[in-house]
Amino acid sequence: MKNLSMAVVIKGSTVLIQQRYRAAKGMVYEFPGGSVEDDESEEFAAIRELWEETGVAGVRTLGEYTCKNQFGGDSHYVVMEPAADVFPTTTAPEKSLHWLPLGDIPRDHLYPADKEFIERYLPDYM
Repeated sequence: MKNLSMAVVIKGSTVLIQQRYRAAKGMVYEFPGGSVEDDESEEFAAIRELWEETGVAGVRTLGEYTCKNQFGGDSHYVVMEPAADVFPTTTAPEKSLHWLPLGDIPRDHLYPADKEFIERYLPDYM
């Protein structure tokens, strides 16, 4: 079982998406995020992962949503907005970061839980 927490960062009418290569799936689009550690909340995990993967800090939580993921655990989505204008960066060559409008998110290259969240809940925040 793998519990994951995702940082869904909204800026105006766009959302922060990372594109990266995953050996088991090829090129994917996903939110910054990762595993929830035993001693942290899902919200804290999303904020920590956002900072580790993009350098973005100083966010305000707008809402949260949880669903089952394909790894037998939960995917927890923390919707947030930056406190100021932010410029996310990545030092990992296998990743790139993009601010995308809802309609431009490539649905064919998403994990099933991410696709469900984007289609059912993300429009409420954009």
